[in-house]
Amino acid sequence: MNKQCATILMLLLFLTACNSSSENKRYTYSKEKLIAVISDMYIASEALKKIDPALKDSMNEIFKDQISKIHQVDFNLVETDLERLTNDPEYYTVLHKSIRDTLVAQEATINAMKYD
Repeated sequence: MNKQCATILMLLLFLTACNSSSENKRYTYSKEKLIAVISDMYIASEALKKIDPALKDSMNEIFKDQISKIHQVDFNLVETDLERLTNDPEYYTVLHKSIRDTLVAQEATINAMKYD
């Protein structure tokens, strides 16, 4: 009986260790990378609002391609991370605050350049 309990305990510890290591790998990209990419996605989204509707789809693809190249990410994996965020509201809130702060800082930099 003790040998069975020890085996079960070892198996549970192993599974817990595997589960916690996969927990750290929930997202493909780091928080910093996601903040930079999503910030650029917001900017692209605002730019798309001012584009002729007939051109929006093609311009959206161009923006996605540019963002992928600038940040060296696979946009499909970014979209997977975004889907995962919908199931992680606490992390989404933290991430979104950082994104908002980044966008406010970028806007302040741009506004400062306007008046130089």
